[in-house]
Amino acid sequence: MSKILQSKEEEMVGNSESQKNLVEKTSPEYWDAFWETNQIPNEIVINKKHINSYLHTEFDAFFKKHIDKGKEKKLIELGCGNSVWLPYFYKNFNLDVSGLDYSDLGCERSRFILKKYNTPGRIFEGDLFYPPEELKGKFDYVVSFGVIEHFRDTVEVLKAHAKYLNISGKIIVSVPNMCGFTGWYQKVMNRAVYDTHVPIDKNHLEEALLKAGFKNIEVQYILPIAVSAQIDGAHKTSFVSFKKLLTLNLSRLTKIIWAIEIYTSLKFPRSRTFSPALLAYAEKE
Repeated sequence: MSKILQSKEEEMVGNSESQKNLVEKTSPEYWDAFWETNQIPNEIVINKKHINSYLHTEFDAFFKKHIDKGKEKKLIELGCGNSVWLPYFYKNFNLDVSGLDYSDLGCERSRFILKKYNTPGRIFEGDLFYPPEELKGKFDYVVSFGVIEHFRDTVEVLKAHAKYLNISGKIIVSVPNMCGFTGWYQKVMNRAVYDTHVPIDKNHLEEALLKAGFKNIEVQYILPIAVSAQIDGAHKTSFVSFKKLLTLNLSRLTKIIWAIEIYTSLKFPRSRTFSPALLAYAEKE
């Protein structure tokens, strides 16, 4: 009898690992190597008239539309490694913040960021698909930035996000727009990094949220255009210096468009073709 139970247990573990392998396009080792090449980011400060704050300004407007201020409210960021969003949510919305990441270095960076920017909060190390009991169903908001596109099954990773939400919880996720110019440029600059992403557009994300059991869904593209690419890091590529210089100069050119929007009444369209990212909000069914 014990052999049968042992065999069944091994089968369940095997199926779990097999299922995980079907959806995951990166690994903790990938992110440990990635964070080693990245500096600690500056704190997010919203300045509507500063061009370097323009992306965060658009995010901020979206968040203010969907997040209620209040110390009783709890928020968790999944894939929080090296992220400065937790201090932003604490200081701008007075939320009780937590983060989870499966990269050891990513968690270490996140704890350092909380301390550096005077933010009380907790960072948990673990796999988002298997939340600790103390995190299940405990949060009013679950957020992630650049996480869900690293999994082949968008619906399943969104269902995993829902495990952290209480009965009236809300989800906010952001993904890079790999279906448009941003994706094409990343593919040209470093195909290995591009291949760790699943291209997701507005229709795909709306449908995935619906299938994952969410309602009152809102998805929008962010910014009219932006040029950026991960050129080195966990995956090395050739002509690194040239590619970085080209990217820097193209980025400066696109900021001219941002400046026009900041200092005039003109607004350019946000589109699948040129917008660099999507933001989505939804409520637990």
